[in-house]
Amino acid sequence: MNAHPRLPTIALVAVVLMTSCSRSPSYLNLIGRDEAFYSRVASACEDARTNTPATIADNRKISPEGLALPAVLRDLHPDYLRITTNRVFLSFGVGRGAYNVVWEQAGGSSWKLTTYAEDLERILFTRKRL
Repeated sequence: MNAHPRLPTIALVAVVLMTSCSRSPSYLNLIGRDEAFYSRVASACEDARTNTPATIADNRKISPEGLALPAVLRDLHPDYLRITTNRVFLSFGVGRGAYNVVWEQAGGSSWKLTTYAEDLERILFTRKRL
């Protein structure tokens, strides 16, 4: 016999609430922003890339709380970051709803801000650096 008939329903509601209360924007919310927002994210990634000490910027997982991130990146609430000399990688979520945002060199003096979600790659913003 079931000790409490409502227990499965309560458990399901708790799981839904926990998964829907993430502070990170959903992938669809993120890709629906304007170019000015992506430009701010790219500039913030560039700031993080150039100002993170080399002892930390070695492609290991970094907790966002472990860095003085620009506000626009902090407000995205990434789960973790990886920073190298030519790339900033932000990770959001786990499983099917997970996605990544990457600021990286696209060749020559071009840089791009790209999202990766499952098998989808989407370039959000590009910039030439002098």
